[in-house]
Amino acid sequence: MKSRFKLFAIAAALFASGIAAAHHSRANFELDRIISVEGVVTEFSWKSPHVWMKVESVDRRGETIEWLVEGNAIPPLRRMGWTRDAFKVGDKVVASGNPDRDPDNKLMFLQYISANDGSVLYNLKLPPEEEAKVAERLKPTEPSTDFGGTWIRVASTKYFLLGSFEPPKNWPLTEKGEAQVAEFDLANDPYLRCHVTAIPRLTYSPFGHRWVRDGDTINIEKEFNPVKRTIHLGMKEHPEDIEPSRAGHSIGWFEGDTLVVDTIGFVYDDWGNYRGLDSSEQKHIVERYTLTNDGYGLHMELTQSDPEFLTEPFTMEWDYIKQKDYEFEYQPCTIESAARHLELNEQ
Repeated sequence: MKSRFKLFAIAAALFASGIAAAHHSRANFELDRIISVEGVVTEFSWKSPHVWMKVESVDRRGETIEWLVEGNAIPPLRRMGWTRDAFKVGDKVVASGNPDRDPDNKLMFLQYISANDGSVLYNLKLPPEEEAKVAERLKPTEPSTDFGGTWIRVASTKYFLLGSFEPPKNWPLTEKGEAQVAEFDLANDPYLRCHVTAIPRLTYSPFGHRWVRDGDTINIEKEFNPVKRTIHLGMKEHPEDIEPSRAGHSIGWFEGDTLVVDTIGFVYDDWGNYRGLDSSEQKHIVERYTLTNDGYGLHMELTQSDPEFLTEPFTMEWDYIKQKDYEFEYQPCTIESAARHLELNEQ
């Protein structure tokens, strides 16, 4: 029981923290350095995919400086006590976070912010005592027996802030795939144009997945993403009249305790195989799911094939932890918010 609660604590910390918000790398920030800026809120933008603030401060020389402060995504912020009315123009605050590596860019990745009344709201990581409270609150009351439930991927903060924003490495790429990866530029991520992620990026991104078993189907909803999936159980062949889509057509069957999900019927998708690597109509995804940790954990093995970009199938693996069901939050992405971190570089 102790080890199970430890898993819940780890997952809850990840779940409540800013790693669940990342859609662009934070490599431009000094993540090992925190500065504090005291000033007045001149803008508070409660939009997807990220919340943004502007804080106007006065430096030692008496000059006014306006800081652009990057916050988390709305779902994890709500779970940490934020609301759309948390701040308003004119509020006095002290924002603490990681500064941009370029000192000329008055850009900060928020860690926590203190309001004028002394209250503190956290953006990325909660204090240990708060993490323990979240772990207890999110601990599921029952294990999963049929793959149903709300699942969150387990990975390190460092991975979600930095490592998940690299192009494919050591993948079996075709000449066309190699050419795309050679031209990789994170600023070209379709997500910055609010082109929401689909399979397989949808599968391994950090937000919650809700699985609902309903007779011969499993319906999957992804937090923070409008793309929904349906797995048709008991089938080993796809129908001939599939309507191609970004989610594809999924069928599933059981091999012992393992759920095998086969998905075809895709459309061409920008960066649809991985960051920096498109996918074609020939993409074929096979997922193998197994319940672990007595039904409180889920292991996934995903193999993707796409002869236009891959010379052979490529396999990745992840683990998920079960959470108590919670209300998913979805607000349409705005291009203004998605690409705002590029704002200072364009000036």
